[in-house]
Amino acid sequence: MSAVSVWPRRQWLSALGLLILAQSLGLLLRLQFVKPLAGVNYGFFLHAHSHVALLGWLHALLIMALPRAFLPPGHSFKSYDILFWLSQLTVVGMLLSFPVQGYAAVSITFSTLSLFCLYAFVWRLLRDLRGQRSNAHRVLRWALWLAVISSLGPWSLGPIMALKLNHSPVYYLAIYFYLHFQYNAWFWLGILALVMRWLQAQGLGEDRQSQRAASALCWSSLFTLALSALWLNPPLWVWLLGGLGALLQGLGLSWALAVAWDLRRQLSHWLQSSAQSFWLRALLGLSALSLILKVLLQALTALPYFASLAAEQRPLIIVYLHLVLLGLLSSFWLACLLPQPALRHASRRRQWALNLALTAFGLGFAGSEALLLYQGLSFGFAQPLFAGFFVALLGCSALMPLGLTGLWLLSASGPSASTGSAADQEALSAA
Repeated sequence: MSAVSVWPRRQWLSALGLLILAQSLGLLLRLQFVKPLAGVNYGFFLHAHSHVALLGWLHALLIMALPRAFLPPGHSFKSYDILFWLSQLTVVGMLLSFPVQGYAAVSITFSTLSLFCLYAFVWRLLRDLRGQRSNAHRVLRWALWLAVISSLGPWSLGPIMALKLNHSPVYYLAIYFYLHFQYNAWFWLGILALVMRWLQAQGLGEDRQSQRAASALCWSSLFTLALSALWLNPPLWVWLLGGLGALLQGLGLSWALAVAWDLRRQLSHWLQSSAQSFWLRALLGLSALSLILKVLLQALTALPYFASLAAEQRPLIIVYLHLVLLGLLSSFWLACLLPQPALRHASRRRQWALNLALTAFGLGFAGSEALLLYQGLSFGFAQPLFAGFFVALLGCSALMPLGLTGLWLLSASGPSASTGSAADQEALSAA
Protein backbone atom coordinates (compact mmCIF):
# COMPACT_ATOMS: atom_id res chain seq x y z
CA MET A 1 0.00 0.00 0.00
CA SER A 2 1.16 3.51 -0.70
CA ALA A 3 1.30 4.45 2.99
CA VAL A 4 3.58 1.62 4.06
CA SER A 5 6.73 3.44 2.95
CA VAL A 6 6.19 6.28 5.43
CA TRP A 7 5.09 4.35 8.49
CA PRO A 8 7.16 5.55 11.46
CA ARG A 9 8.93 2.49 12.82
CA ARG A 10 8.66 3.56 16.45
CA GLN A 11 4.90 3.81 16.11
CA TRP A 12 4.23 0.41 14.61
CA LEU A 13 6.79 -1.19 16.94
CA SER A 14 4.94 0.30 19.91
CA ALA A 15 1.66 -1.09 18.59
CA LEU A 16 3.18 -4.53 18.00
CA GLY A 17 4.74 -4.42 21.46
CA LEU A 18 1.37 -3.72 23.07
CA LEU A 19 -0.15 -6.62 21.13
CA ILE A 20 2.55 -8.88 22.58
CA LEU A 21 1.75 -7.60 26.08
CA ALA A 22 -1.97 -8.15 25.48
CA GLN A 23 -1.33 -11.71 24.34
CA SER A 24 0.91 -12.28 27.36
CA LEU A 25 -1.99 -11.22 29.58
CA GLY A 26 -4.18 -13.68 27.69
CA LEU A 27 -1.57 -16.35 28.32
CA LEU A 28 -1.72 -15.56 32.04
CA LEU A 29 -5.49 -16.06 31.92
CA ARG A 30 -4.97 -19.45 30.25
CA LEU A 31 -2.50 -20.35 33.01
CA GLN A 32 -5.22 -19.81 35.62
CA PHE A 33 -6.93 -22.99 34.38
CA VAL A 34 -3.70 -24.99 34.72
CA LYS A 35 -1.98 -23.56 37.78
CA PRO A 36 -3.96 -20.72 39.38
CA LEU A 37 -1.86 -17.85 40.69
CA ALA A 38 -2.81 -16.07 43.88
CA GLY A 39 -3.70 -12.41 43.51
CA VAL A 40 -4.79 -12.65 39.88
CA ASN A 41 -8.32 -11.33 39.45
CA TYR A 42 -9.50 -12.98 36.23
CA GLY A 43 -12.00 -10.25 35.36
CA PHE A 44 -9.55 -7.42 35.99
CA PHE A 45 -6.85 -9.00 33.82
CA LEU A 46 -9.41 -9.79 31.12
CA HIS A 47 -10.30 -6.08 30.95
CA ALA A 48 -6.61 -5.23 30.55
CA HIS A 49 -6.12 -7.92 27.89
CA SER A 50 -9.03 -6.76 25.74
CA HIS A 51 -8.45 -3.00 26.05
CA VAL A 52 -4.74 -3.22 25.25
CA ALA A 53 -5.33 -5.51 22.25
CA LEU A 54 -8.11 -3.37 20.78
CA LEU A 55 -6.75 0.09 21.49
CA GLY A 56 -2.99 -0.41 21.67
CA TRP A 57 -2.77 -2.50 18.49
CA LEU A 58 -5.70 -2.29 16.06
CA HIS A 59 -6.89 1.21 16.94
CA ALA A 60 -3.34 2.57 17.07
CA LEU A 61 -2.41 1.22 13.63
CA LEU A 62 -5.40 2.96 12.06
CA ILE A 63 -4.41 6.26 13.68
CA MET A 64 -0.93 5.78 12.23
CA ALA A 65 -1.83 4.49 8.75
CA LEU A 66 -5.02 6.28 7.66
CA PRO A 67 -3.65 9.84 7.50
CA ARG A 68 -0.57 8.66 5.63
CA ALA A 69 -2.68 6.73 3.13
CA PHE A 70 -5.27 9.44 2.44
CA LEU A 71 -3.35 12.71 2.79
CA PRO A 72 -0.68 13.92 0.34
CA PRO A 73 2.98 13.12 1.16
CA GLY A 74 3.80 16.78 1.78
CA HIS A 75 1.15 17.08 4.46
CA SER A 76 2.32 17.59 8.04
CA PHE A 77 1.53 14.57 10.21
CA LYS A 78 2.78 16.14 13.44
CA SER A 79 -0.67 16.50 14.99
CA TYR A 80 -1.53 12.89 14.11
CA ASP A 81 1.74 11.70 15.63
CA ILE A 82 0.94 13.57 18.85
CA LEU A 83 -2.51 11.98 18.96
CA PHE A 84 -0.98 8.57 18.34
CA TRP A 85 1.38 8.82 21.30
CA LEU A 86 -1.25 10.35 23.57
CA SER A 87 -3.57 7.47 22.69
CA GLN A 88 -0.82 4.94 23.36
CA LEU A 89 -0.13 6.62 26.71
CA THR A 90 -3.76 6.09 27.72
CA VAL A 91 -3.41 2.41 26.78
CA VAL A 92 -0.35 2.07 29.01
CA GLY A 93 -2.42 3.62 31.79
CA MET A 94 -5.13 1.02 31.23
CA LEU A 95 -2.51 -1.74 31.12
CA LEU A 96 -1.26 -0.72 34.56
CA SER A 97 -4.60 0.09 36.21
CA PHE A 98 -7.05 -2.55 35.01
CA PRO A 99 -5.21 -5.54 36.59
CA VAL A 100 -5.16 -3.72 39.94
CA GLN A 101 -8.66 -2.28 40.19
CA GLY A 102 -10.75 -3.30 37.19
CA TYR A 103 -13.28 -0.64 36.18
CA ALA A 104 -12.55 2.08 38.75
CA ALA A 105 -11.46 5.70 38.91
CA VAL A 106 -7.98 5.40 37.37
CA SER A 107 -8.83 2.96 34.57
CA ILE A 108 -12.02 4.86 33.72
CA THR A 109 -10.01 8.09 33.53
CA PHE A 110 -7.58 6.58 31.02
CA SER A 111 -10.46 5.05 29.02
CA THR A 112 -12.16 8.45 28.88
CA LEU A 113 -8.97 10.18 27.77
CA SER A 114 -8.65 7.57 25.02
CA LEU A 115 -12.11 8.53 23.74
CA PHE A 116 -11.12 12.20 23.63
CA CYS A 117 -8.05 11.24 21.57
CA LEU A 118 -10.36 9.39 19.18
CA TYR A 119 -12.66 12.41 18.84
CA ALA A 120 -9.71 14.69 18.12
CA PHE A 121 -8.36 12.27 15.51
CA VAL A 122 -11.71 11.91 13.73
CA TRP A 123 -12.29 15.67 13.74
CA ARG A 124 -8.85 16.40 12.35
CA LEU A 125 -8.93 13.74 9.64
CA LEU A 126 -12.45 14.64 8.48
CA ARG A 127 -11.38 18.27 8.28
CA ASP A 128 -8.31 17.38 6.21
CA LEU A 129 -10.39 15.18 3.88
CA ARG A 130 -12.99 17.81 2.96
CA GLY A 131 -13.99 17.69 -0.69
CA GLN A 132 -12.76 14.12 -1.36
CA ARG A 133 -15.48 11.88 -2.83
CA SER A 134 -13.89 8.60 -4.00
CA ASN A 135 -15.19 5.17 -2.93
CA ALA A 136 -12.25 4.84 -0.54
CA HIS A 137 -13.04 8.20 1.07
CA ARG A 138 -16.69 7.26 1.52
CA VAL A 139 -15.75 4.01 3.27
CA LEU A 140 -13.28 5.91 5.44
CA ARG A 141 -15.98 8.35 6.55
CA TRP A 142 -18.21 5.43 7.49
CA ALA A 143 -15.39 3.96 9.57
CA LEU A 144 -14.66 7.24 11.34
CA TRP A 145 -18.26 8.08 12.20
CA LEU A 146 -19.00 4.55 13.40
CA ALA A 147 -15.89 4.72 15.60
CA VAL A 148 -17.44 7.78 17.24
CA ILE A 149 -20.81 6.04 17.56
CA SER A 150 -19.13 3.05 19.23
CA SER A 151 -18.06 5.33 22.09
CA LEU A 152 -21.69 5.58 23.22
CA GLY A 153 -21.20 2.12 24.72
CA PRO A 154 -18.46 3.11 27.21
CA TRP A 155 -20.21 6.39 28.02
CA SER A 156 -23.34 4.47 29.03
CA LEU A 157 -21.50 2.17 31.45
CA GLY A 158 -21.17 4.84 34.14
CA PRO A 159 -24.92 5.46 34.51
CA ILE A 160 -25.64 1.74 34.17
CA MET A 161 -23.27 0.86 37.00
CA ALA A 162 -24.50 3.79 39.10
CA LEU A 163 -28.00 2.33 38.82
CA LYS A 164 -26.66 -1.06 39.98
CA LEU A 165 -27.49 -2.62 36.61
CA ASN A 166 -24.00 -4.01 35.96
CA HIS A 167 -25.33 -7.60 35.90
CA SER A 168 -28.41 -6.82 33.82
CA PRO A 169 -28.91 -7.35 30.06
CA VAL A 170 -28.56 -3.62 29.43
CA TYR A 171 -24.98 -3.73 30.77
CA TYR A 172 -23.99 -6.49 28.36
CA LEU A 173 -25.83 -4.80 25.48
CA ALA A 174 -23.73 -1.66 26.06
CA ILE A 175 -20.54 -3.72 25.89
CA TYR A 176 -21.71 -5.56 22.76
CA PHE A 177 -22.67 -2.22 21.19
CA TYR A 178 -19.12 -0.95 21.67
CA LEU A 179 -17.45 -4.16 20.52
CA HIS A 180 -19.67 -4.47 17.46
CA PHE A 181 -18.92 -1.00 16.14
CA GLN A 182 -15.24 -1.44 16.93
CA TYR A 183 -14.46 -4.69 15.12
CA ASN A 184 -17.35 -4.80 12.64
CA ALA A 185 -17.08 -1.14 11.68
CA TRP A 186 -14.09 0.93 12.78
CA PHE A 187 -11.41 -1.77 12.53
CA TRP A 188 -12.88 -3.65 9.56
CA LEU A 189 -14.05 -0.68 7.48
CA GLY A 190 -10.79 1.09 8.28
CA ILE A 191 -8.73 -1.60 6.57
CA LEU A 192 -11.31 -1.84 3.78
CA ALA A 193 -10.76 1.89 3.19
CA LEU A 194 -7.00 1.27 3.04
CA VAL A 195 -7.44 -1.52 0.50
CA MET A 196 -9.71 0.64 -1.64
CA ARG A 197 -7.23 3.50 -1.39
CA TRP A 198 -4.51 1.16 -2.66
CA LEU A 199 -6.77 0.13 -5.56
CA GLN A 200 -7.47 3.78 -6.29
CA ALA A 201 -3.72 4.43 -6.51
CA GLN A 202 -3.56 1.69 -9.17
CA GLY A 203 -6.39 3.34 -11.13
CA LEU A 204 -8.88 0.72 -9.91
CA GLY A 205 -11.76 0.46 -7.45
CA GLU A 206 -14.01 3.21 -8.83
CA ASP A 207 -16.26 0.94 -10.90
CA ARG A 208 -19.92 0.30 -10.15
CA GLN A 209 -19.28 -3.19 -8.74
CA SER A 210 -16.73 -1.89 -6.23
CA GLN A 211 -19.04 0.92 -5.16
CA ARG A 212 -21.93 -1.51 -4.69
CA ALA A 213 -19.78 -3.89 -2.62
CA ALA A 214 -18.50 -1.07 -0.41
CA SER A 215 -21.99 0.33 0.17
CA ALA A 216 -23.41 -3.06 1.12
CA LEU A 217 -20.58 -3.77 3.56
CA CYS A 218 -20.92 -0.33 5.16
CA TRP A 219 -24.70 -0.56 5.63
CA SER A 220 -24.42 -4.13 6.91
CA SER A 221 -22.25 -2.91 9.79
CA LEU A 222 -25.28 -1.00 11.06
CA PHE A 223 -27.89 -3.72 10.74
CA THR A 224 -25.75 -6.58 12.05
CA LEU A 225 -25.76 -4.80 15.41
CA ALA A 226 -29.11 -6.55 15.91
CA LEU A 227 -27.30 -9.91 15.91
CA SER A 228 -25.70 -8.92 19.23
CA ALA A 229 -29.14 -8.77 20.87
CA LEU A 230 -30.63 -12.06 19.64
CA TRP A 231 -29.60 -13.87 22.84
CA LEU A 232 -32.39 -11.93 24.60
CA ASN A 233 -35.02 -13.48 22.29
CA PRO A 234 -36.14 -10.00 21.17
CA PRO A 235 -39.19 -9.00 19.08
CA LEU A 236 -39.46 -10.19 15.48
CA TRP A 237 -38.32 -6.88 14.02
CA VAL A 238 -34.91 -7.25 15.71
CA TRP A 239 -34.49 -10.69 14.12
CA LEU A 240 -35.44 -9.22 10.74
CA LEU A 241 -32.90 -6.40 11.10
CA GLY A 242 -30.20 -8.91 11.98
CA GLY A 243 -31.15 -11.07 9.00
CA LEU A 244 -31.08 -8.03 6.71
CA GLY A 245 -27.62 -7.13 7.99
CA ALA A 246 -26.35 -10.67 7.41
CA LEU A 247 -27.84 -10.65 3.89
CA LEU A 248 -26.26 -7.29 3.03
CA GLN A 249 -22.92 -8.45 4.37
CA GLY A 250 -23.09 -11.64 2.31
CA LEU A 251 -23.98 -9.70 -0.83
CA GLY A 252 -21.23 -7.17 -0.18
CA LEU A 253 -18.67 -9.92 0.26
CA SER A 254 -19.79 -11.74 -2.89
CA TRP A 255 -19.52 -8.53 -4.92
CA ALA A 256 -16.10 -7.81 -3.41
CA LEU A 257 -14.92 -11.31 -4.30
CA ALA A 258 -16.20 -10.76 -7.85
CA VAL A 259 -14.10 -7.58 -8.05
CA ALA A 260 -11.07 -9.48 -6.74
CA TRP A 261 -11.63 -12.21 -9.33
CA ASP A 262 -11.72 -9.64 -12.13
CA LEU A 263 -8.43 -8.22 -10.83
CA ARG A 264 -6.80 -11.60 -10.21
CA ARG A 265 -4.04 -11.09 -12.80
CA GLN A 266 -3.01 -7.70 -11.39
CA LEU A 267 -3.17 -9.00 -7.81
CA SER A 268 -1.21 -12.14 -8.67
CA HIS A 269 1.49 -10.10 -10.40
CA TRP A 270 1.73 -7.76 -7.40
CA LEU A 271 2.03 -10.66 -4.97
CA GLN A 272 4.65 -12.45 -7.06
CA SER A 273 6.76 -9.32 -7.43
CA SER A 274 6.61 -8.39 -3.74
CA ALA A 275 9.33 -9.18 -1.24
CA GLN A 276 8.40 -11.92 1.25
CA SER A 277 5.88 -13.12 -1.34
CA PHE A 278 5.16 -16.41 0.46
CA TRP A 279 4.30 -14.78 3.79
CA LEU A 280 2.41 -11.98 2.10
CA ARG A 281 0.21 -14.56 0.38
CA ALA A 282 -0.16 -16.60 3.58
CA LEU A 283 -1.16 -13.68 5.82
CA LEU A 284 -3.48 -12.03 3.31
CA GLY A 285 -4.96 -15.46 2.53
CA LEU A 286 -5.59 -16.06 6.24
CA SER A 287 -7.19 -12.62 6.49
CA ALA A 288 -9.46 -13.29 3.49
CA LEU A 289 -10.42 -16.76 4.75
CA SER A 290 -11.22 -15.32 8.18
CA LEU A 291 -13.41 -12.67 6.54
CA ILE A 292 -15.39 -15.33 4.66
CA LEU A 293 -15.81 -17.40 7.85
CA LYS A 294 -16.85 -14.29 9.78
CA VAL A 295 -19.60 -13.52 7.29
CA LEU A 296 -20.82 -17.14 7.29
CA LEU A 297 -20.84 -17.34 11.10
CA GLN A 298 -22.74 -14.07 11.43
CA ALA A 299 -25.27 -15.33 8.91
CA LEU A 300 -25.74 -18.50 10.98
CA THR A 301 -26.34 -16.51 14.16
CA ALA A 302 -29.31 -14.86 12.45
CA LEU A 303 -31.01 -18.26 12.88
CA PRO A 304 -32.56 -18.98 16.33
CA TYR A 305 -30.76 -22.29 16.96
CA PHE A 306 -27.29 -20.93 16.25
CA ALA A 307 -28.02 -17.65 18.07
CA SER A 308 -28.91 -19.67 21.17
CA LEU A 309 -25.86 -21.93 20.80
CA ALA A 310 -23.49 -18.96 20.49
CA ALA A 311 -25.03 -17.23 23.51
CA GLU A 312 -24.76 -20.31 25.71
CA GLN A 313 -21.19 -21.34 24.83
CA ARG A 314 -18.61 -18.71 25.74
CA PRO A 315 -15.75 -20.61 24.02
CA LEU A 316 -17.59 -20.21 20.71
CA ILE A 317 -17.81 -16.46 21.26
CA ILE A 318 -14.06 -16.36 21.91
CA VAL A 319 -13.47 -18.41 18.74
CA TYR A 320 -15.41 -15.83 16.75
CA LEU A 321 -13.72 -12.82 18.38
CA HIS A 322 -10.24 -14.26 17.83
CA LEU A 323 -11.16 -15.18 14.25
CA VAL A 324 -11.97 -11.53 13.56
CA LEU A 325 -9.36 -9.79 15.71
CA LEU A 326 -6.43 -12.13 15.00
CA GLY A 327 -7.36 -13.96 11.79
CA LEU A 328 -8.94 -11.13 9.80
CA LEU A 329 -7.52 -7.92 11.23
CA SER A 330 -4.14 -8.75 12.78
CA SER A 331 -3.07 -10.95 9.85
CA PHE A 332 -3.80 -8.07 7.50
CA TRP A 333 -1.66 -5.70 9.55
CA LEU A 334 1.19 -8.19 9.85
CA ALA A 335 1.14 -8.50 6.05
CA CYS A 336 1.43 -4.72 5.84
CA LEU A 337 4.61 -4.86 7.94
CA LEU A 338 6.41 -7.19 5.53
CA PRO A 339 7.39 -4.44 3.02
CA GLN A 340 9.23 -2.55 5.77
CA PRO A 341 13.02 -2.36 5.15
CA ALA A 342 13.70 -4.34 8.33
CA LEU A 343 11.85 -7.33 6.88
CA ARG A 344 11.97 -6.90 3.09
CA HIS A 345 15.34 -8.46 2.30
CA ALA A 346 16.77 -10.61 5.06
CA SER A 347 19.97 -12.57 5.35
CA ARG A 348 19.62 -16.33 5.51
CA ARG A 349 19.73 -16.27 9.31
CA ARG A 350 17.21 -13.44 9.62
CA GLN A 351 14.93 -15.08 7.04
CA TRP A 352 15.04 -18.32 9.02
CA ALA A 353 14.12 -16.39 12.17
CA LEU A 354 11.27 -14.62 10.34
CA ASN A 355 9.94 -17.94 9.04
CA LEU A 356 10.05 -19.38 12.55
CA ALA A 357 8.31 -16.36 14.09
CA LEU A 358 5.42 -16.26 11.62
CA THR A 359 5.05 -20.05 11.67
CA ALA A 360 4.74 -19.93 15.47
CA PHE A 361 2.07 -17.24 15.22
CA GLY A 362 0.12 -19.19 12.59
CA LEU A 363 0.29 -22.51 14.43
CA GLY A 364 -0.63 -20.85 17.72
CA PHE A 365 -3.64 -19.16 16.16
CA ALA A 366 -4.87 -22.28 14.34
CA GLY A 367 -4.27 -24.55 17.33
CA SER A 368 -6.00 -22.32 19.87
CA GLU A 369 -8.98 -21.76 17.55
CA ALA A 370 -9.36 -25.51 17.00
CA LEU A 371 -9.18 -26.25 20.72
CA LEU A 372 -11.66 -23.52 21.66
CA LEU A 373 -14.06 -24.75 18.98
CA TYR A 374 -13.70 -28.27 20.37
CA GLN A 375 -14.37 -26.96 23.89
CA GLY A 376 -17.51 -25.12 22.83
CA LEU A 377 -18.90 -28.09 20.92
CA SER A 378 -18.05 -30.45 23.79
CA PHE A 379 -19.97 -28.28 26.21
CA GLY A 380 -22.85 -28.01 23.75
CA PHE A 381 -23.15 -31.78 23.44
CA ALA A 382 -22.41 -32.39 27.15
CA GLN A 383 -19.18 -34.26 26.42
CA PRO A 384 -16.07 -34.18 28.68
CA LEU A 385 -12.85 -32.55 27.54
CA PHE A 386 -9.82 -34.73 26.92
CA ALA A 387 -7.22 -34.96 29.67
CA GLY A 388 -4.67 -32.16 29.44
CA PHE A 389 -6.95 -29.90 27.39
CA PHE A 390 -6.04 -26.72 29.24
CA VAL A 391 -2.32 -27.53 29.07
CA ALA A 392 -2.64 -27.95 25.29
CA LEU A 393 -4.56 -24.67 25.03
CA LEU A 394 -1.89 -22.93 27.11
CA GLY A 395 0.84 -24.30 24.84
CA CYS A 396 -0.88 -23.19 21.64
CA SER A 397 -1.62 -19.76 23.09
CA ALA A 398 2.05 -19.35 24.07
CA LEU A 399 3.16 -19.73 20.45
CA MET A 400 1.54 -16.46 19.36
CA PRO A 401 3.33 -14.00 21.70
CA LEU A 402 6.56 -15.96 21.21
CA GLY A 403 6.30 -15.64 17.44
CA LEU A 404 5.36 -11.97 17.57
CA THR A 405 8.21 -11.24 19.99
CA GLY A 406 10.59 -12.71 17.42
CA LEU A 407 9.01 -10.52 14.74
CA TRP A 408 9.36 -7.45 16.97
CA LEU A 409 13.05 -8.17 17.62
CA LEU A 410 13.73 -8.67 13.92
CA SER A 411 11.93 -5.43 13.06
CA ALA A 412 13.66 -3.43 15.78
CA SER A 413 17.13 -4.66 14.81
CA GLY A 414 16.77 -4.36 11.04
CA PRO A 415 17.45 -1.34 8.81
CA SER A 416 15.03 1.58 8.94
CA ALA A 417 13.62 3.47 5.97
CA SER A 418 16.33 6.09 6.36
CA THR A 419 19.11 3.51 6.16
CA GLY A 420 17.56 1.24 3.53
CA SER A 421 18.87 1.10 0.00
CA ALA A 422 17.47 3.22 -2.79
CA ALA A 423 15.98 0.09 -4.32
CA ASP A 424 14.20 -0.62 -1.05
CA GLN A 425 12.82 2.91 -0.95
CA GLU A 426 11.51 2.63 -4.51
CA ALA A 427 9.99 -0.80 -3.90
CA LEU A 428 8.29 0.39 -0.75
CA SER A 429 6.71 3.30 -2.56
CA ALA A 430 5.16 0.86 -5.01
CA ALA A 431 3.98 -1.56 -2.32
